[in-house]
Amino acid sequence: FSPDGKMIAVSSRDDLHVWQAITGERLYRLPVQLAANKQNDESYEYIVFSPDSQMLAGGKSDGTIHLWDMKNGSAISKTIAHNKQRIRFLGFSP
Repeated sequence: FSPDGKMIAVSSRDDLHVWQAITGERLYRLPVQLAANKQNDESYEYIVFSPDSQMLAGGKSDGTIHLWDMKNGSAISKTIAHNKQRIRFLGFSP
């Protein structure tokens, strides 16, 4: 759940889904962003909303992190690499 309680995010093998919590309407389908050198990528192991519910971050086992704007579902940044090590925790600082 987003901190404001308005959205729910779920990761699957192929994408992330963000739903409106009260109505169950799907707001966004965020495709899994493939690394340039990979044919088949892993799903996001960790997903977290920012404290103000304006961003969603997804961390993958290949050490990459992606960010999306929850106002429109667009990608905020390119892939952030984390030394190619598995993401073990993901969070936002206030």
